[in-house]
Amino acid sequence: MDPAVLKELIEKGEYRVDSTAVADALLRRLHNACSYPASGPSASVNTTPGGPLSTDPIQVMLLSLLPPGSQTHNS
Repeated sequence: MDPAVLKELIEKGEYRVDSTAVADALLRRLHNACSYPASGPSASVNTTPGGPLSTDPIQVMLLSLLPPGSQTHNS
């Protein structure tokens, strides 16, 4: 559709969306994007590092919930 005609119809409030045509176009675009993904170096993202992984040590703090001098179990 000519953009000038489309603009005129929208301004007059006479443009009606064909929901079936919109849905068909969306499905075609989605199908094409999934069937023919972009190729080349920009499409591939390597997130795996080349060397071994390391993490910072975990700091653990032990807290006693029992008052000092209490037994933790019976023998």
